Amino acid sequence: MLERRYAGLIPSDLQHEFKEGVVPPPSERSVLVIIEILRAGGALAGWARRSAPDSGTSDRPLELEIVLDGVPIQRFTTGQPRPDLGAALGFTTRFLEPVRLLDFCTGRVTFELPDRDPSIPVTVHFTGEARALLLDAVAERLTTTFGSDVGAELPGALRHVESRATRSKEAGSVAGRSDAAEQVEQTLRDLGLDWRTTEQTSLIPLPLGYVSADGSVMVGHEGQLLLVGGSNGVLEQALQPLGPDVRTLVAGWADLFEQRAIQCAQWRQRFVQIVIPEKQTVLRSACPAAIPTPTAVAAQLDAAVHTRPHAVAAYLNLLPVLLQVAQRELPFPRTDSHLTPGANYACFAAILNKMGLESPFDPTFSATGSIVGDLSERLLGMPLREAVWAHSGSLAAESAAPRLKTAMDPTDGGHIGSHYSWESPQAPLDACVVCFGNSFFERGAPRGLSYWFARAFREFHFIWTPELDAEYAASIGASHVLGQTIERYLVSLPSR
Repeated sequence: MLERRYAGLIPSDLQHEFKEGVVPPPSERSVLVIIEILRAGGALAGWARRSAPDSGTSDRPLELEIVLDGVPIQRFTTGQPRPDLGAALGFTTRFLEPVRLLDFCTGRVTFELPDRDPSIPVTVHFTGEARALLLDAVAERLTTTFGSDVGAELPGALRHVESRATRSKEAGSVAGRSDAAEQVEQTLRDLGLDWRTTEQTSLIPLPLGYVSADGSVMVGHEGQLLLVGGSNGVLEQALQPLGPDVRTLVAGWADLFEQRAIQCAQWRQRFVQIVIPEKQTVLRSACPAAIPTPTAVAAQLDAAVHTRPHAVAAYLNLLPVLLQVAQRELPFPRTDSHLTPGANYACFAAILNKMGLESPFDPTFSATGSIVGDLSERLLGMPLREAVWAHSGSLAAESAAPRLKTAMDPTDGGHIGSHYSWESPQAPLDACVVCFGNSFFERGAPRGLSYWFARAFREFHFIWTPELDAEYAASIGASHVLGQTIERYLVSLPSR
């Protein structure tokens, strides 16, 4: 049996399976959701069934919502054939960033009916591959937190985690937990203070320039975590001198934007090319002075684009917008590489303006929310929750939430090639828009630009790719085409 000090990190149904080894039957008037596939890349699959006291179980399709911290971020529908169950109860969808595997363990993520009828509880159970993956995630978290003895208390199939944690501990990357520390933490939990679940934070002065174990994140000024490594070599790009290679790359991007603009015009599409700057380019005071910003390519791109007549009409560098946001609030959370909700909306409004439109919304960012930054776990080996301002939800758009029409993801668990689309017949802007972009648009999560576009337009498509396909945009009847990239991705030129 798991000891009490670990129980808060284990989903209740996983605890049940540890003891019983079976999935319990649904209660009367309830919905049972069985998650069979759950992958770090976001894939989610299983089946769901409703039961009621008057009619027994129902095999009719169900519409369910994935809810993060009380905010609905995605809807999906059951109805896929399941011969093994003798009914069309199956579903396949994807959980969206910033949702992480551990969020399924800590209660941040729930599954609910859209009407939120409290009399119909939704019970979720993880089986098979999904259960194994969650146990792996929990085991990794526990060994990081409590030391290498935890593996012995988990099912035998996961005891390999103990040896992996031991190796990490010997390398000095995992701090062990003494019995005294565990006793103090238990006492604090009994008093209502649990650092694993609290949203409160404390300021700790970390050394400027401290780098994460994987070399991807650095501690900047003002508590800002900055992306410096990774596959795109952000720090290397920042230090790259302006030479022939950079000039060639800059000219290539300007030519590409020109070609895109001309091609979209041929299809009678309004084209906008968006470039989002790096966090350290916007928050220059957070970046050590020895590191130049922006990168050499980004610094030269504006001037190059202005020599291309079609590209300059379509080009939108969001740096001025985010610098303006920075005068009143942080445009990036301290622990994340993406935008705050307020900055995200400001960028949405600026893109609409470039499209020749005005935002139909006037959101109020007065409700305090929280996020788990995508850089925090890289630095400290554990997710850190950070308070941010979020919109109050009292939008006209919320009364006509878009319907998820397409949800396609690569089978390899990656991002490139993901295709999501929404339709909203009652949307304030009667047009079809498609974006070829990346995680700043995302798959509909509230902090991504897709969230706003899906609510503003009758139809919106997001395709996660660095390339642009004007012919595909024409095939879906898109009147507006968006290309979107970010500063660090300028190191590599797409083919179209």
